Amino acid sequence: MTHEQALLCIAAYTMFRLARLTRSRPLRLGLLDAPWIAGWSAFIAWQVSCRIAVGEFPVFASGDASIDVPFRGLIQQSWYWTQNGFGRQEALVVPQAALLTVLVVLAWRRTAGLRAEDRWLPLALVAAGVLGVSVSKNVWVGPAELRQFVVLSTIAWLIIVMSKERIPRSLIAATTVVWLLTAALRVVAV
Repeated sequence: MTHEQALLCIAAYTMFRLARLTRSRPLRLGLLDAPWIAGWSAFIAWQVSCRIAVGEFPVFASGDASIDVPFRGLIQQSWYWTQNGFGRQEALVVPQAALLTVLVVLAWRRTAGLRAEDRWLPLALVAAGVLGVSVSKNVWVGPAELRQFVVLSTIAWLIIVMSKERIPRSLIAATTVVWLLTAALRVVAV
């Protein structure tokens, strides 16, 4: 509820379901609408609860410091890394970015194999990608470990799994290695 990027999944599914509902007559909500109704209800309840408790909505707490023109923050931080080098944690960006690129490309290629009820996932993939590359330099500072793209990689994996095609063992192995590296360096950093 506090990770607003996760709303991309809810927003994409909401648009998908609303488009389907507007085409059906009579207009009836069903079991397939429960995820987006519950998701938005939980988000709104959390926002209102925080507003009452601390005086502001969490979604607005960071102001506009976290979103920027697409790629600007990433390019600025990449330039900083080329000038000042990587720390141990920041070095994870290289294998994580490579894995993320492979995941997104493979997921996009498999969108045609999705069932009709899963056709909202490509929209969620695009939205998560746009949001991920639109985070500001402020978000990239520090050991980011590509946390800005966690929703994108999750949606990519959903598409890969839901497409019913064989999952390459090398992709499973690469994901496992990158996750273990990330966890190991995070433990060492603490």
